[in-house]
Amino acid sequence: MPIFPSPSAVAVRATPTLADPLQVVPVAQVTTEGITAAEGSNSPQASGDAPAPVAQTTTAADAPPAAADDAPTATATSSTTPTPSATPIPDLPAAELIALGQKMLADGQSQLAAEVFRKAQTDPNLTANEQGESLYWLGRAEMVNENVPAAVEAFRQQLVSGAPNPDTHFQLGELNLAAGNCEVALSEYTLYLDANPDMAAYLWPRMANCYSTPADLVFAYEQALTANSHYLTEVAIRRQLASWYRENGNYAAAIEQYSAIRDLAQTEQTKGEMTYQIGATYVLSEDLASGYEAYQFGLNNYPQAYESYLGLVELVGAEQPVDAYQRGVVDYYAGAYVPAIEVLTVYSDTNPTAYNPDTHLFLAWSYESISDFANALKQMDKYLATDPENPETIGTYYEEKAALETRSISVSQAMSTLDAFVESYPEHPQAAWAAWRTAVLADRFRGDPINGAARYLAYAEAYPNDENVAEARYQAGVLLYQQGYQENAIEAWQLAAANEGMFGRAALVWLIDVLPEEEAAPYIAQATALTGSDYYTRRALDVANGLPPYPRPSVVDLVVDTAAEQQAAEAWLAEQLGLETASSNLGPNLQNDGRITRGTKLWNLGAFDQGKRELEAARLAYQSNAIASYQLAIYFRDLGLYRSSILAAVSTMTALKVTVYEAPTFIARLAYPIYY
Repeated sequence: MPIFPSPSAVAVRATPTLADPLQVVPVAQVTTEGITAAEGSNSPQASGDAPAPVAQTTTAADAPPAAADDAPTATATSSTTPTPSATPIPDLPAAELIALGQKMLADGQSQLAAEVFRKAQTDPNLTANEQGESLYWLGRAEMVNENVPAAVEAFRQQLVSGAPNPDTHFQLGELNLAAGNCEVALSEYTLYLDANPDMAAYLWPRMANCYSTPADLVFAYEQALTANSHYLTEVAIRRQLASWYRENGNYAAAIEQYSAIRDLAQTEQTKGEMTYQIGATYVLSEDLASGYEAYQFGLNNYPQAYESYLGLVELVGAEQPVDAYQRGVVDYYAGAYVPAIEVLTVYSDTNPTAYNPDTHLFLAWSYESISDFANALKQMDKYLATDPENPETIGTYYEEKAALETRSISVSQAMSTLDAFVESYPEHPQAAWAAWRTAVLADRFRGDPINGAARYLAYAEAYPNDENVAEARYQAGVLLYQQGYQENAIEAWQLAAANEGMFGRAALVWLIDVLPEEEAAPYIAQATALTGSDYYTRRALDVANGLPPYPRPSVVDLVVDTAAEQQAAEAWLAEQLGLETASSNLGPNLQNDGRITRGTKLWNLGAFDQGKRELEAARLAYQSNAIASYQLAIYFRDLGLYRSSILAAVSTMTALKVTVYEAPTFIARLAYPIYY
């Protein structure tokens, strides 16, 4: 028996009276015994008889026009462009044709895929499973082709084949829902849910589209919430439920849903939006005090959410007291710059000894946004004046002022600001950053290589232990070399090569390349001892060995023994992890992970976005587990979820602290496959 209410137990939206494809080609009638052929059709009954292959239907509009009685016969020459011949379908066993058709469908060749699936049904050695599978995929292909009658007929025959697939009910539900045949859609969805109760969160919202009363619709969404799903799916369900509760006057229930979404949300924008909806719902219920309290909460906690600005508008319109600073901040984030300036100016002027110093930063940014740069800089100076001896205030002042000047005034002025900072406060924790930043501005923003190189070297000398020193010396070397100062460039690279890290290795490449052989010898020795997979490590090794960039291999062998490589990789994994054996098959934890089960079902149904969301959640949960990530890499590859497969393979190597060059070839191929 179905575990969900039968369609007759709830009100459904009326079936349209116009003749649509699904009403011209009836789907099936649901009985207590199961699926039978549609009444009045000439299709085989559910008696075990094998259905005939589905024929391609051609309407009068599709058929070529008949030649007139007096039409001239064709001649050897013609001015018309010949019609391309149809792509021949190879003579293959049904199983291979089905696999070929699936690949074609995935590649966007749905018309040809449909013909391949039809041909698979003509195999004289067709098994029941192959018959059922080819019919199911024929229906899927015709759905893509928007050939609804052919899709329905294929699915209908699939259900009376020797291997009926419950997924067929889902596809029929989708087709009937799209055509407005709600009673049939509900029947099909219910049959699918009987076989897949774990998919309730994804089926009940679809079924809700067919319910005509708020009570039935709310019931559907509440049923969906009883099942596990990705949190974004839950958020979407709760949004729908909250809307229906509010539209039907159940304000307390709506607020409960909005609060639950706010708890689930991971961004300030969504949290602010839900807080506003809570306030608006309270106001609808005439509980103005609670509504205003919610608006205030959004104002104070989620100032960057646009809905907090909408709440602010409501509070101001209702003449409710509002914190002036928060009001100005919310105005700024909402793009209401002039109101922000007015409010924050009054706030600071009326509280000269007790206002938030950040007021001047928001005033500066607001003036900048309306292109009043003179007042923007004045506000920056006022910010510094609030606590001119405080190192944090000093650092923020120079950093933000230089950023504003870079964005809106001039790079030269920003460099002067940072130069003044370094000169006045050379020991400040942010002084090293400021010196580095001036070099970057000279090099990359102004295009001044000599000044940029000089600043890079001055920074490295003044702050030799800072994190960017190796990069500064390397970049200085490149700039000097490009300007013809080879000796100075070599000196900069020699200093950079003494540092570990990417830019030390980059300097090695240049030193080996430009120095005479004898002088390059110590750097060649240093390079040959390198390990790693980054570009500069590999390039340093190539240069040290006298190889040109990306050398062509002496032998190109395109024959790969994948099975042997996989066996070697799994033996290596077992050794690395201290396991008796390592298998590519999903382990018990993965097999029982609901995210993988739901995601796989959704993916196979064609609900790719929802399926990927579930499967990606599982991948992230296991990314520090080497063996689980390896198993997922293969599982996702076979499923066709290639990006996730690549990321899982990378997680395998990351968890074991090996590079793509150190990992077994099979794992390296998973991380950098031919479809990358």
